[in-house]
Amino acid sequence: MRTREARETMSLPRSARDMAAPTQATGALLFLAMCALTRGARVIHLTDMYGTLQSPSFPESYPKESEIQWNISVPEGFQIRLYFMHFDLEPSYLCEYDYVKVLSDQDELAVFCGKEGTDTEQVPGDDVITSVGSALSVVFRSDFSNEERFSGFDAHYSAVDVDECRDRNDEDLACDHFCHNYIGSYYCSCRYGYLLHSDNRTCKVECSDGEYTERTGVISSSDFPQPYPKSSDCIYRIQLEEGFSIALDFHDTFDIEDHPEATCPYDYLKILAGQRDFGPFCGDRSPGRIQTGSSSVTILFHSDNSGENLGWKLTYSATGTECPVPVAPPFGHLEPLQPKYSFKDHVLVTCDMGYILLKEGEELEHHQIDCLKDGAWSSEVPPCTLTDCGTPEEIVMGEVVFDSPDNSTLFGASFHYQCQEDQHSAIPTSPSAIPTSPVAIPTSPDVIPTPPVAIPTPPVAIPTPPVAIPTPPVAIPTPPVAIPTPPVAIPTPPDATPTAPDATPTAPDAIPPPPVAIPTAPVAIPTAPVAIPTAPDATPTPATAPPANNSSYTVRPVTNSTYVCGERGRWTNAELGTQLPSCLPACGEPSQPFPSHVRRIVGGRVASAGHFPWQARLSVEDSSRVPEGRWFGSGALLSATWVLTAAHVLRSPRRDPSVVPVSPGSVLVHLGLLDLRRPLVASGHAVQHLFLHPRFDPRNYNHDIALLRLAQPAPYSLLVRPVCLPLPWAEGQPPAPPPHTLGMVAGWGLMAANGSAEVAMGGGQGEGEGEGEGEGGVSVTLRYVKLPVVERAECEGSYASRSRSYNITSGMFCAGFYEGGRDTCQGDSGGAFVTQDPRTGRWVVQGLVSWGGPEECGSKRVYGVYTRVAKYARWLHSHMGTARWW
Repeated sequence: MRTREARETMSLPRSARDMAAPTQATGALLFLAMCALTRGARVIHLTDMYGTLQSPSFPESYPKESEIQWNISVPEGFQIRLYFMHFDLEPSYLCEYDYVKVLSDQDELAVFCGKEGTDTEQVPGDDVITSVGSALSVVFRSDFSNEERFSGFDAHYSAVDVDECRDRNDEDLACDHFCHNYIGSYYCSCRYGYLLHSDNRTCKVECSDGEYTERTGVISSSDFPQPYPKSSDCIYRIQLEEGFSIALDFHDTFDIEDHPEATCPYDYLKILAGQRDFGPFCGDRSPGRIQTGSSSVTILFHSDNSGENLGWKLTYSATGTECPVPVAPPFGHLEPLQPKYSFKDHVLVTCDMGYILLKEGEELEHHQIDCLKDGAWSSEVPPCTLTDCGTPEEIVMGEVVFDSPDNSTLFGASFHYQCQEDQHSAIPTSPSAIPTSPVAIPTSPDVIPTPPVAIPTPPVAIPTPPVAIPTPPVAIPTPPVAIPTPPVAIPTPPDATPTAPDATPTAPDAIPPPPVAIPTAPVAIPTAPVAIPTAPDATPTPATAPPANNSSYTVRPVTNSTYVCGERGRWTNAELGTQLPSCLPACGEPSQPFPSHVRRIVGGRVASAGHFPWQARLSVEDSSRVPEGRWFGSGALLSATWVLTAAHVLRSPRRDPSVVPVSPGSVLVHLGLLDLRRPLVASGHAVQHLFLHPRFDPRNYNHDIALLRLAQPAPYSLLVRPVCLPLPWAEGQPPAPPPHTLGMVAGWGLMAANGSAEVAMGGGQGEGEGEGEGEGGVSVTLRYVKLPVVERAECEGSYASRSRSYNITSGMFCAGFYEGGRDTCQGDSGGAFVTQDPRTGRWVVQGLVSWGGPEECGSKRVYGVYTRVAKYARWLHSHMGTARWW
């Protein structure tokens, strides 16, 4: 083993170029020494990268007593190669007379003489002589006599690059990691994560910024178990909270350079822990386990510029002050369960299902306690108490009904919501008996519940005998009121023959009669059904009993409304979770049932009060046109603030197909209206916003659907109630409504294209027949007709036989009879085609009166075309904010 003293005698230049030896100064000293040895010799200096050396007079015989010295030098990083092309000198024993001597770096490389090599004489032959460094000297000498003529020598030299990376074997000069040779010199580099030392060959590592804060960990010398870096000073810090004591466990593999006589003079490891020091450690014996007794430890590791030792590795751990083992409360649990707990351990306290932690009056689902450095827990373990959900939250127009006699609110208890029943009176069927103001019913959130898709069957009314409580009729004499606005024409597609010219009759020039005085005090309405005339002639007819469920509010959404006190102290519903239901107006429930009919067709019948409480009349005065345009249409009430209608009813007529809605201020909505001669009985409502479907096309009436938002909510009454919307429908699903489904449409449209009451809603004999025909064949009373849904193929074939321009899209369906005679007509546009759901008995709006064929209303095989509402259900709900109810 080499000693430290021997190593300290070695030194290296600071640059890579200085590492190549010898220097030019060394070469100069060599030349001076040679000059002293060959006194009187001629000296020739050669500094080119290549050249030629020849004996004097070559190729003639060289002279006697000649001495010449060639000093060849090239740049640092190069060596010199010398080879002879011709050699012929006087032979002598050990070349005592004439000779050529080659020297480099004070070393004699060769001595040549003679012409052929012998045991005592050496000639260069084909050998190539290479200098040690960048300098080479060649000395020629001849003595005083030559018995023969000798021609001398011819030699050449050249400079060649030195491959220091290949030829340097000295550990103190070789690169530590990577060596890169280039012409004239070389340089060293290091692996990723290492730094080149100032000696330009040693690679050191930066390892003084490591800090460990976890309670356990592993620390080792760099590259362990490979040799650790040289010329490095590493600092490793373990910093834990006060209260911990750190223990170090060194692995068995431990190899740090040492010295047999001195204590760790080269490489060493030291440990600083608070006020205590451990080490230094070196050699191949592991320190084992060291209990530092401190929460802060610093490990110092130093290495010098030599050695190939493996290094070290340790595992550290920390222990803290122990805390007493906690006890779980009754009906509670502790996690984790351990035989002992020490500083910084955490314990989570939870309770069994149905119990909750109670700490200082606060209910907690879980609670964590911590072991502190002084051996105490951060808090006591709280007890577990039975969960109490508290008093259920009330809903508007609803009441809470507990399912247990003691009204328990503890875990497992349950209750359900039910809506309060309305106190409605009998439904007046005669216009003269209708009160002048609507019955005030609290409104509900603007939500439209959607029942299941209707599979309609004809309604069956169960008559009940009237209660004989006679009451005098209320006389409200009113003269006939002139119909001020014409109906809106049911459109036909472009190539079809129009159903009516634009010359729709306008309001008469006659000044209307003065308004009739109507009592402002509420009209007494009996609380039980009574015999009331159904028509203006006051002919008494038996009253029909109201539906079994006369409440105008129901729990929505339609689910099991039972709420159970859950384990987390919250009332929860199996379908809604913690969300509360609402008592919403019951949609699609007429306050007056329809009479029972033997025939499958109802045509031209006068509607009684409460038959169509969702029916809305829309009066439009379009002031943007010159002259001002006036028309009316129908709609369906969806909620207290939303009315559904056809888009073409709200489009301002234009010569081009552009869609320009009328202004909201030009539309007036009447609800609860039956007789146009008594408009004061109904409630008029201003409109705040109009929403026409963005893809409505007036050329073919595709997407003919629109919404109106009322400026103020409409109070519900027996005469004002919403209709239900269908479930969403998409192409590819079964048709909605299915073919052959019977539905009803109500309106004040033309009773016939020619004014006859026998075609549109005027045919048939029965209740209220022939009741009130206004100007131009417009019905002054609300009438209704029952129509079947037509097969799509039949509808398309009917219109294709008239013109190819007709297009029955997926957003449309047809209804009517092959033989004609019953149909909707002008003025019915936007009216609702409703079907009855067989499961709930509610009425669902499946279509909107949109357009008809070129012939007169009710013609043979000319079916009415309706907008398929189910296709637009999502669009409607997105505007009304009610998507969550389906």
